[in-house]
Amino acid sequence: MASFLARGLGLVEMRPPPMPAPGTMTVQLEIDGTTRSYTLHIPRRTSRLLPLVLDLHGFGGTPESQERNSSFAVKGGSEGFVVAQPAATGSIPRWNISSGPGSQRDVAFLRAVVEDIARELPIDRQAVFAAGFSNGGGMVHRLACEASDLVAAIGVVAGQQVVVDACTPPDSVAVSALHGTSDDIVPFTGDGLLFPPITQWIQGWAERNSCSEPPKSSQPVPDVDRTVWEGCTDGATVELHTIDGGEHRWPTMPGDPIAATDTLWDFFSTHSRD
Repeated sequence: MASFLARGLGLVEMRPPPMPAPGTMTVQLEIDGTTRSYTLHIPRRTSRLLPLVLDLHGFGGTPESQERNSSFAVKGGSEGFVVAQPAATGSIPRWNISSGPGSQRDVAFLRAVVEDIARELPIDRQAVFAAGFSNGGGMVHRLACEASDLVAAIGVVAGQQVVVDACTPPDSVAVSALHGTSDDIVPFTGDGLLFPPITQWIQGWAERNSCSEPPKSSQPVPDVDRTVWEGCTDGATVELHTIDGGEHRWPTMPGDPIAATDTLWDFFSTHSRD
């Protein structure tokens, strides 16, 4: 990719500038003196613009562990979209999900990832999406709050969201969430301190998106209840998949009642911005 410099953020391209080809590469960026990285998965080139999915790992995770969880790169290869799996910072990697300087640095990094990719690949700016697991799910929530111009939709799996933080995005963002009722790390009913009940959190997104229709509930498959809010500004649907007995993980295993990656991609693919 071409060299990259953005005044104010101090972004400098750190690696040689080969033209990207289909496959996987690790990319490094320096942001305000800190070296950050992401793993980039490029599908076969086509003549059309390519959607982009940011896929964020959870607390203590890595891009590699997130791909083992989600297989989003495999999905991108078969469906024809770009996947970037960024790495958080810290001795135990974590995303800064509370509003403030920490989250602003992480949001700036994720913006830089999108810009870096778009310099060399034909990215569809109306089809940039973000998915995340646990702490990474909290980060994509924060990204939608602070960078609603960047992402058309987010997907949150077993995600953490801080109850006291303000979230007033100027643009609507479609939201799909999957959460298990037996999650003992991010309890479905909240922890009574930092994390709100998941139903309260998702209702907040329905209100932010000015969804005019009452929520509709269904059971598309056994052990999964789907609640969806429609009639939202700019078509930004909000939905929650409640997994009865689901634990704190990304549902992908045989026997899981729902496949998180397939569910999120189906949602993303119908929620590009016009």
